[in-house]
Amino acid sequence: MRLFTVVLALTSSLAVAADAPDAQALIAESSKALFHQQPYRMQMHNDVRMQSASMNQTIAMDMKISVAPGRFRMDMSPAPMSATFVSDGQFTYFYLAAMKKYMKKPAAGSPEAFAESLVPGMSSMMGQANQLSTAKIVREETLSVGDLKRACFVVEYTIDKLSVTKPVPITIGNVRATMWIDKERKLSLKQTTDAEMQMGGPSTAPMKMHQETAVTSLDLAPAFAADEFTFTPPDGAEQVDSLPGMPQS
Repeated sequence: MRLFTVVLALTSSLAVAADAPDAQALIAESSKALFHQQPYRMQMHNDVRMQSASMNQTIAMDMKISVAPGRFRMDMSPAPMSATFVSDGQFTYFYLAAMKKYMKKPAAGSPEAFAESLVPGMSSMMGQANQLSTAKIVREETLSVGDLKRACFVVEYTIDKLSVTKPVPITIGNVRATMWIDKERKLSLKQTTDAEMQMGGPSTAPMKMHQETAVTSLDLAPAFAADEFTFTPPDGAEQVDSLPGMPQS
């Protein structure tokens, strides 16, 4: 569950402009903007609440993301969710602090390839979302992100059902989400999602999931440290082909 949540990294009443882009295309642009973008650095906060007959749990995560052409870094906290993703343009590294283990994969050139390199089967789920979802731009809104004010398209989308079989059977249905996408940079600055998730097959009861993600700071002209996109394994860290609970790809 925790590993899936990690990989899982991260949504006014103003009328929508007549020249607003297609909503599906805008979501795709936002996904690509995470990798193919002018340099930026952001901090995000993410809350995921899981509810079922036997569980009521909220998992909170903070993420620091740095992006330069061809390079990417994301640090997630707090423990036990602490993880680091680093892509130096040649390789992508994924380190889980609680396990003191890391994977090394060829650098991914797209969000789908990045997800697949970490959890085989995730790109299939993302592809299903692209094919099965409905989306519309409902309004425009200005968000305050730290000292910045950013004009956004507000996009609502729904997904009936997504499913994968690896590393465990997972079905996500009745997805209802709202995204605030920066009109200029196409970055997703806020997102809320409600869905039902079923893990382990049809015999298990579904859980209700509510997720809220928001960018809390944004630097569009960052100065990067010389080692910002370099991964140095911590002392005692072990390199592995796959992490526990994940199939080898």
